[in-house]
Amino acid sequence: MAEKRWYSGDFVRLYSLHAAFLAADAFAWSLGFLYFIKQGVPITWLFIFALVQFGTMYLLLLNTHKFTIRNMFLYSFSARILVLALLSLFFIPSLVHLLALFQGTVIFAYWIAFNVLYFKLPNNKNRAFLTSIYFVIIPLLGMLMPPIAGFVVNSYGYSFMFMIGALLMFIPFFLSLYIPNIVVKYDASKAVTHDARIRMIVFLEGFFSAVHGIYIPFFILLFIKEEIKLGLFLSYLGLAGIIGSVVIAKLADKFHSRKMFIYPTTIALSFSIIALGFSSGNSYLFYLFAGIFSTINIIAAPFCITLVFDNYKNVTAAVIA
Repeated sequence: MAEKRWYSGDFVRLYSLHAAFLAADAFAWSLGFLYFIKQGVPITWLFIFALVQFGTMYLLLLNTHKFTIRNMFLYSFSARILVLALLSLFFIPSLVHLLALFQGTVIFAYWIAFNVLYFKLPNNKNRAFLTSIYFVIIPLLGMLMPPIAGFVVNSYGYSFMFMIGALLMFIPFFLSLYIPNIVVKYDASKAVTHDARIRMIVFLEGFFSAVHGIYIPFFILLFIKEEIKLGLFLSYLGLAGIIGSVVIAKLADKFHSRKMFIYPTTIALSFSIIALGFSSGNSYLFYLFAGIFSTINIIAAPFCITLVFDNYKNVTAAVIA
């Protein structure tokens, strides 16, 4: 059955919380993997870090069936503040996988709660456009915050950066106090789509997101060892596709067509991944193809997500799927 839209007219409050969180997170974590490497963590451990982090999220998704929105937000922000404060004081390489486990819980707590609220806002006519607004803030802040973080680390050190990140995280923490404490129930097994085409789109979107969010940031550490340069590279990735995402998603709403955008962007993403593999021995080519991939990925993501929601009447089930 269809769910009632709860957040009538209060888009600004929810989006402000989201923007404040993403700004704090981008500042505090954009250089996190470089910090781990400089603390003696092998790069192979970072791949295990990603597996533990997202494996924890997956297990939580399968084994929880009810949560309250505000409590999820408060846990996520409180835990992040604690971790960042501790990182400003000390770090032991052997604790990196414990940190990954912890990260999995806080990412689950925030993104499930936020997505359930946010995707109850749009209707069928403006869903692609609001989905593009959802995505565009991530590269926008990804363009602005990493160079600032790089400058801070270069001038004052990582401890200062983590402490500032912890202080910034108090902003979304206090904003979350004004979010209704709605109880959300779901059944993960029933939420899984039975449409093979939609399952494939979900799989591809997850795969491309992993390349963008995990593999490119990991492999770039083979080329870049300095904070300022890494911040500028991440800013370059953030710049990719910001305007195109909004414009093309608005066109999709106008023409009510998702497939005409999904097929060519998926093919282009596949070729750009192949190009990334062949350019792994040349830093400049890798930078070029990473930017191309990020541009296309940011353009494609809203259409993939929108197509999933078009096939669900229940917003929570679509988020879980």
